[in-house]
Amino acid sequence: MSYLRILSIALLLFLIVAIVSTKTVAQVKLLGKPKGMFQGVVGTDGKPIYLLEGKPLTYDNGICGYLNYLLKSISGQATSGNTGVLRDNFSIQVCHFTQSPKTVTDVLQECETVNLQIAKDKRGQIINNRFEQPLVISGLSGTLGINGNQIPYLMLSGSKSGDVNVSGDTIVSEVQIMKSKYNKVEVSGNVFRKDTARIDVMNSSIQNLFFEGNNAKVLNAYFMEDTLGMANFSANYIADVNVNHKINEVNFFHCQLNNWLMTDITKLPGSRSIRFNQCSFGKESGLLGISADTIEFKSCVHIEHGMFLQGIDKEEPTILKFYNTDLTNIEFDYDSRYKLYESPYPELNRSIYEQLLVKFQNEKKLNSYERVDKEYFQSRHSWFVNELSFIWWDYSYNKWRIIIWTIFFLLLFTLWNYGNWEKLILIYPIKKSADISASASEYEKIIKIFVYTSFIFFSIKVDFEKLSFKSTKWLVYFFLQYIIGLICLFFIANAILKL
Repeated sequence: MSYLRILSIALLLFLIVAIVSTKTVAQVKLLGKPKGMFQGVVGTDGKPIYLLEGKPLTYDNGICGYLNYLLKSISGQATSGNTGVLRDNFSIQVCHFTQSPKTVTDVLQECETVNLQIAKDKRGQIINNRFEQPLVISGLSGTLGINGNQIPYLMLSGSKSGDVNVSGDTIVSEVQIMKSKYNKVEVSGNVFRKDTARIDVMNSSIQNLFFEGNNAKVLNAYFMEDTLGMANFSANYIADVNVNHKINEVNFFHCQLNNWLMTDITKLPGSRSIRFNQCSFGKESGLLGISADTIEFKSCVHIEHGMFLQGIDKEEPTILKFYNTDLTNIEFDYDSRYKLYESPYPELNRSIYEQLLVKFQNEKKLNSYERVDKEYFQSRHSWFVNELSFIWWDYSYNKWRIIIWTIFFLLLFTLWNYGNWEKLILIYPIKKSADISASASEYEKIIKIFVYTSFIFFSIKVDFEKLSFKSTKWLVYFFLQYIIGLICLFFIANAILKL
C-alpha cells in the first residue's frame, strides 16, 4: 500500500508540474525594458513570438494596451512615446483572452498615446479568438482584419488611415468607430446576439463603408459628426422570422455625405427608416436603391446641386419627411415610389407642397408636378370632395371627362323628359317644341325633346314669365337640369380658357 501511495503522489506531482509548465509556456513576457520603443515578445524558450496561436492570454486596457507590448517597432531606433511603424505582418489567432486581475475598471480606455502604423503593403489579422471583455483597438492605422472572433463589444478609435475588415465575427451588441479616418471599413457577415444590435460611428471620416449581410433581430446605425464617402447598407436581415422585430434605423446627425448611399436595411417587411438631421450633401452625393419605409430630412440646408434620391419599387410607397430642408437641389421624380408625410401642422404641409410645385414646374417635370398637385388638393379637402373631383375631371388633369359627363347628363335628362313630356312641357313651355302631333314619328318626337332639353340644359338664364310654379316637384326637377347644365358650361369654359 505504501508503494501505491508513493506512486499516486508522484503521479499527482507530475500532473501539477505538467500543467504549470504548459501554462508557463503559454504565457508571453517582454524581453528587456521598452525604453521608448516596442520590443519583441519572446516565449520562455527565449525565441521571439510573432504569431500567437492557441494560447490563453490576458490583456489590460483593451487590446490596444496589449498590442503596445506585443508588437515590435521596426524603426531600429528608439521612438518617443508609443509611436512606431510596423513593417511586418502580424497575426493573433485562436487565442482566449480573459480579463487580467490588473485590468483597469474602464476596459474601454482609448489609449490616446498610442500611434501605431502598419506599413502599406502589410496587414494585421485578429482571427478566431475569444474575448471575454470588449475588444478595443485604438491608435492602430493600416490594414487590419478582425475575422471569426467572439467579441462582446468592438471599438475602433484613433486610426489615422487604412482599411479595416470586420467579418464572420459573433458580436454580442455593438461595433463602434470613433475619432478615426479610414479609406475602407467593412462590417459584413457578422452575427449580433443582442436583440437590438447597433453600429455607432462618431467624429470619423470614412471613404468607403460597407455594412452588409449581418444577422440580427434589429439593426440600428448611428452616425454623428462624420464625413462619409460611399456607404452601403444591404442584405442585412432578421435572424428569426417569428420574432416581432422593432424599427430598423440608419440615422445621420451633423454629417457630411460626399458620395452615394445605398440602403436595404432588412429583407423582411417592417418599419424601416433612414434619417438625416442637420446634414450636408456634396455634389456627387446621392441616395441610391433606397429600401426604407421612411426617409426623413430635417434641417438639411446645405445640399449641392446634383444630389439625387432614388428609391425602389415596393408594395407600399416610401414616406418622405421634410423639415426645414432645401428641396431645390434634391434630384428625384415624385412617382408611385414615394408619398409625402402629412404632419399635424397644416402650415408646414402647405410649405412643403408649394416648394415641390415650384421645383417641379421649374424642372419641367410635369408628371411629378401633377402628382404633388393632386396630393396637395387631397390634403385640403374632405373625402367627398376628393372623390367628386377625381370622378368629375381627375383633379383638372383629365378635362375630357367633362365632355363625357355633359353628354351623359344631357342624354339622361332627354330620356327622362321623353317619359314625362306631358307634365314637363306645362312647367316651361317653349314655342315649336310644345306641339308634338300625334302623327309625329318617334324619331321626330325624340329630336324635339332633345332640343328642348338642350335649350334648358345650356341656358344662361331662365324666362320666369314662362315658368309655371304649380307643381313643386317638377319645378325642382326643371332647376336640377338647369343648374347641372350651368355647372357643365362653367367647367367647359374653364377648360377652354386654360388650354
